[in-house]
Amino acid sequence: MYQEAIRLDHAIEEYCSILAQHNVGDPGAIEACLETDAEWTPEGATHLLRLARDYGAFILRHACALAVALDIEDGSLGL
Repeated sequence: MYQEAIRLDHAIEEYCSILAQHNVGDPGAIEACLETDAEWTPEGATHLLRLARDYGAFILRHACALAVALDIEDGSLGL
């Protein structure tokens, strides 16, 4: 297992704060703010937004729990 506990609430607060400053109705604007404010690469921002939209919180919460249980931190995409 990870040395530190994953704190999802802190990540949610961070993204809410970032998104509150931008036009979140435009996917391009969301990707741009993920790149500039959250320091994602363009490819990472695209994948992150696609995951969120395609799967939603229910599936991703379980995928996160499974990744932690399997000790998978970064995944095979290398983002």
